[in-house]
Amino acid sequence: MPNGYRGKILRVNISTGKIWIETPEESDKNFYRRYWGGSCLGAYYLLKEIEPGIDALSPGNVLVFAASVVTGAPAPGVVKYAVIAKSPLTGGTGEALAEGYWGPELKFSGFDAIVIQGKAERPVYISIRDGQAEIKDASKLWGMDTGETTRVIRTELGDPETKVACIGPAGENLVRYASVVSDGMYMNARTGMGAVMGSKNLKAVAVRGSGSIDVADSSRIQLLADRFERHFQENFVNKAVYDAGTASFLGFLNNAGLTSSRNMQTTHFEGAAKVSGEHIHEAYFDKRVPCYSCPAACRRVLKNVEELDVDPAYGAPELEVMMALGNGCDIDDLGVLIKASELCTRYGLDYTSTGVTIAFAMECFENGVLTKKDTGGMDLTFGNASVILDLIEQIAQRRGVGALLAEGTKRAAEKLGKGAETYAMHVKGLELPLHDPRTKAMLGLSYALSPTGPDDLAVEHDTDFDANAPELFMERVATLGIWERRAATELSPEKVRMLCYLQQVFSFMDSLCLCKYAFAPCRYYSFAEMVDLISAITGWEVSLWELQKVGERRLNMQRVFNLREGLSPEQDKLPERVYAPIDSGPNKGVAMSKQEVEEAKQAYFRMRDWDPLSGWPSSEKLVELDLGWLVQMKSDANRG
Repeated sequence: MPNGYRGKILRVNISTGKIWIETPEESDKNFYRRYWGGSCLGAYYLLKEIEPGIDALSPGNVLVFAASVVTGAPAPGVVKYAVIAKSPLTGGTGEALAEGYWGPELKFSGFDAIVIQGKAERPVYISIRDGQAEIKDASKLWGMDTGETTRVIRTELGDPETKVACIGPAGENLVRYASVVSDGMYMNARTGMGAVMGSKNLKAVAVRGSGSIDVADSSRIQLLADRFERHFQENFVNKAVYDAGTASFLGFLNNAGLTSSRNMQTTHFEGAAKVSGEHIHEAYFDKRVPCYSCPAACRRVLKNVEELDVDPAYGAPELEVMMALGNGCDIDDLGVLIKASELCTRYGLDYTSTGVTIAFAMECFENGVLTKKDTGGMDLTFGNASVILDLIEQIAQRRGVGALLAEGTKRAAEKLGKGAETYAMHVKGLELPLHDPRTKAMLGLSYALSPTGPDDLAVEHDTDFDANAPELFMERVATLGIWERRAATELSPEKVRMLCYLQQVFSFMDSLCLCKYAFAPCRYYSFAEMVDLISAITGWEVSLWELQKVGERRLNMQRVFNLREGLSPEQDKLPERVYAPIDSGPNKGVAMSKQEVEEAKQAYFRMRDWDPLSGWPSSEKLVELDLGWLVQMKSDANRG
């Protein structure tokens, strides 16, 4: 038996009802060590099995749920799984990762991944238990929210420990930024994977397993896990999250002018103190919720929220929702934001895209592009908390103005015209996170270049390596060849080099489904401990160099897929607003330079060995990454 992974991929065609199992190593003994899992494994299936040019919401899209070779091992930080498909927002690679328990349970059930094809004639869900899978009728589940869906499936299957990944009404109604929610709390948020599930009439995937994962060195794993539990709070980021959740960073980010506000018009939110993570913790904290085999317990459940009409089972608001709907829309009503977080999780809506799209609508309203006639009488001015919950309902149900906003900012702006594109904060159709690119230039460049669209977890943030960053962070990245601190707003060739190296780290973490709140460069585990842990799980003589190549391989595979689907380098661009000075707050006057961004982009392409004009990786680069099978795809695309 292999160590860490199961060696089996579950295949399901929900159009025909056919279910079968693939064992990739029978034909390719290096399959798992080449692709590892997560979004790298997903990219493999997208490239192999999606016909070029298909609509992301058509039956021809392929939907992959993938753990990795280390997911589910008895150690902190190896719990995530990825959902991958062609994105209905960008038309390119779509992926979203989530933590919790679903990923490990998939492994315990006997599989490393599920590849789903086709479209069911009626709503269905897939039930997987100890190596067996069944397609079950979900007609009575259609219309239910994510929490109710989870409860009903567990009751129907007679097992309260079944782990359920499902969509809510947003996914059913094909909201382009609908998400997948597992166990009522953990969200695969970005790029519209919930809409892809909805387009297939797939309500949920339920997994249960009684198996265990073989590992190479259980004593070494236990030693590393024990050390983590004793010392993880010595890292100040880990301690802050443990003490008050990710929302505890809101005050720092806002006070430093690092968070976009009012649809990126500024980077300072006057009401931040009223809605801080500390405020939530003091007023409503009930208990911490750990992920599988992890003492960090980053998630939390609230109490005394009945007066807010909030079901505490959906968990406490994370930083993303507080930034997107608080800072982004200028909302300082804590009760509304807690309820808004619950509604997004209940209906299956990406917090970031929801908040950014509402902020877009607010700026359109304030500039006369949208009127009360368009909004059904709602006053969509910034700071009007009374409209937020109704707007979220309308988006999830595609009702009223929500039908327009459900398309995302890019398509909504195109439909509105009248200059609405000026207010649409997206790259490739995916809404920008609220970590402002003008104040973190490397992160901003990654927003333009990330194959999945702008992602605040595609690379470590600039402020972790500037003059004020802890020395520990610089010590950690020295092994990558990054030795000098760089100003957060700098965009020099050296900063581009930093992006290339760090982006590969975050890329291999998405391939191995590692938690970025547990691992280097800026959390508890060092790179050496990371390599040690992965080797102890798999028995492979792993090196950081090998992992960096996994990250680079994923980036190139996703790049080839995007190019094949028509996403050219011209679409690797930021909204024009980033080139306008911030109008208030601590970073008033800061802006990105269009010339510097373009020069940095060209430097990035050359460092990656990608053609600066076409964006294609060189054939030699593909072969060097053991992706020679993509050379013919490149030739076919260029010939066509």
